[in-house]
Amino acid sequence: GIEEALFVRRFGGIAGEFFFVLFVECHKRGGDARVFLKRYPGRAATVHLKPFSKTNPDAVIGEDELPWADIFNLCETVGKTEWYIVEYEREAMPPLVGVEKCFRALRKMGKC
Repeated sequence: GIEEALFVRRFGGIAGEFFFVLFVECHKRGGDARVFLKRYPGRAATVHLKPFSKTNPDAVIGEDELPWADIFNLCETVGKTEWYIVEYEREAMPPLVGVEKCFRALRKMGKC
């Protein structure tokens, strides 16, 4: 599917002990990166978090359209995630303000 094609194109395959989950890139293209967590259990030690919204390009994590509760559940049960890496880069606010908003949202979700 689109998720597999995107992953292979970006990273050349699925080698090693873990991989980088591309939730945003898959959702932009109509896919769903959660399939990787299910297909390759225990191999998502680090997961890159970035908000995605079709209606609000400046949304922070928790204000966007990604199914965070399901993503976190899969990461922590199937993917064996140890680290979440947050990225936020929008012109609507300074980078550290955006990261702080994401951090507050993650804290409300019990993730830090």
